[in-house]
Amino acid sequence: MRAVAKSWIFADEVGQRVFEALKRIYPKGDKGHYLDIALNEDDNILKLLLKILSDNGFSPRCRMQEKTPDTFSYRLEREYNVKDWMEALLLVPQPLQFFSEYAYRSDIGNIQLEEYQAKPIGHVGNAGNVGIIVTDNFRKSMEDADLKHIFFREIGIKDKPGNTFKGHWELTSDLTLPPLSKTCKLMKNDGELFDGDYEKGCFLVEGHYTPAELHYAEKDIKKNGPFDLGMTRERFGNMHNSSVNWPVASKRFYDFCVKEKLKMKWIPVRIDT
Repeated sequence: MRAVAKSWIFADEVGQRVFEALKRIYPKGDKGHYLDIALNEDDNILKLLLKILSDNGFSPRCRMQEKTPDTFSYRLEREYNVKDWMEALLLVPQPLQFFSEYAYRSDIGNIQLEEYQAKPIGHVGNAGNVGIIVTDNFRKSMEDADLKHIFFREIGIKDKPGNTFKGHWELTSDLTLPPLSKTCKLMKNDGELFDGDYEKGCFLVEGHYTPAELHYAEKDIKKNGPFDLGMTRERFGNMHNSSVNWPVASKRFYDFCVKEKLKMKWIPVRIDT
């Protein structure tokens, strides 16, 4: 895994003198009125840029942190490789194909797609980051593989009561995982610590890093016994009716998806001992 530092530094926010000094260090990022930074976390050029900004009173702003005149946007994007995925005991699955850029849930919790979105795209795909959709054939393959705690729900068509997305199912789980480790930081829309009220939003925040990684205490996750798919107890999103539980898959589930040659990426889940 490597982390790539990304930031846009605007001349009118840091002042022309500071901006010119930054451009001399990193001319590649010069976009005229702003500097587009994309450098490895340990790159010496990045360290020089951050030092110039720090020496002039500017500090990097974390996700959910209020924007102020003395801060600048800054994130560290994690980029995983196959070795990272192979070494993880648990992972968050993320299909690369999308049935839709957005989706809804009905009053009883089923995914709802617009009628024009309910078209085949392959064995597995995302539904607007609300859930994962699989085909009938892939459902059968998972059931034949005896994957533990997988569960399937019908997918509705928005504004078409009783209509379903034929031959497709939401992939979910009948297992709710324990609370995240206390090392995880959950925040509300306003940047304050999450207090249990999902109407105020719930976001997993890990400093400047994105994506933030789920952590579980080893003693807690072992209480569930063996599983191939579970759902986080926490729901992530900016309000109650748009927050979602994240799926957490086993290495066995990952191996199955690799064998099936699915187009997926994964976020390793950390186990705290």
